[in-house]
Amino acid sequence: MGARGVPARILRVSTLGAGESGAPAGAARHPVAVTLPATATSAGFEFDDGSGADLVVTDGMALAWLPRKAAMEPGAKVRVRAWNAKDELVYDGSLTLF
Repeated sequence: MGARGVPARILRVSTLGAGESGAPAGAARHPVAVTLPATATSAGFEFDDGSGADLVVTDGMALAWLPRKAAMEPGAKVRVRAWNAKDELVYDGSLTLF
């Protein structure tokens, strides 16, 4: 895959309970935070279950909720793609979630 010269990383974030995430009682949500190349202005996640998320990037960081159907086992991955202000791909790779 192209544009892997600058690394991206998943940041470990604790699971949030219903009160913090707006989920129904007893339904915790899992945030996924990622650091991206400093030139990134937009990005997208693609999860193993086929779902995805368009991300707002601020200062090289982005956040999304892990889809409820996404794999939660060790080794589960998310594909991350990021673009700069000129719509040039600056990162395309898979990152381990857990």
